[in-house]
Amino acid sequence: MWQSQTAATQAIFTGELGHEYRFFSIATDSVGNVEAMKTTAEITIKLIVPTSVADFAFPDLQIYPNPFTGEVRITGAVVETLRATSLQIINVAGTVVHTQIITSPDETIRLDHLPAGVYFFRVEQDGQTKTVKVVKE
Repeated sequence: MWQSQTAATQAIFTGELGHEYRFFSIATDSVGNVEAMKTTAEITIKLIVPTSVADFAFPDLQIYPNPFTGEVRITGAVVETLRATSLQIINVAGTVVHTQIITSPDETIRLDHLPAGVYFFRVEQDGQTKTVKVVKE
């Protein structure tokens, strides 16, 4: 007969950021036989420290080149397929100067019509937003 033994429902541990750690739930026989142990559950945890709440939204978002001249490439803006991701480009005065829907995981956008300056690219999907500062030369 096998029984599951749980030492605690919470654990505190110390590890290095960026490293993955595996944890196991172990079951032993009714007399606690170590030789008869078997893994009943396993989880993997990766330790990260976000620099802001925005790091949780669009973790793979890249907008490049930065600075750009005529076009930019946006990757990682489509988090869930079949869901609309909107893009707003806002100038330093706070005016929205360009909007569009991003449908591809890798999209190129022509922005020849924008004058040189600093812009904020704001992507949004399902209430999650992230804003990235981009410069046009």
